[in-house]
Amino acid sequence: MADRLSGKAAYWTWGGTTIPITKITPKVTRKLGDTTDSGDYDATGDMLPTTQIPVGYTVEATIEGRFRYSTTPSVLLQFLFQSATQITCVFGLDINNSTIWGSGLFDVSDFQTDIPVDDIVTYTATIRSYGVFTPNS
Repeated sequence: MADRLSGKAAYWTWGGTTIPITKITPKVTRKLGDTTDSGDYDATGDMLPTTQIPVGYTVEATIEGRFRYSTTPSVLLQFLFQSATQITCVFGLDINNSTIWGSGLFDVSDFQTDIPVDDIVTYTATIRSYGVFTPNS
């Protein structure tokens, strides 16, 4: 079970450590490819309305949370300040690990932390999927 620092915190898991999230605002942006052709012509309006098909997606989110400096590996902080590769993450919606939002590889940007106060670090970050995002697992 995760180190619960506030309310019904969500979480993300990295390197076997569960890190509490107090707020997550996910957004799935689908890239749409244009499939408009002459068959879409509307004679009544004398216009060519567009049609499209989904061809790609990106999962982005802003996350906020707190973790105990003594229980979250310092290698996480080192990783975020290096030009490292993506982080494999699992994101859950409740601290009991019973509802999973999804998982995949993520790039972390805009990572910001406060100085630890009584072993508690408050952080914010922006995450963006890299490759396949698997919802609900």
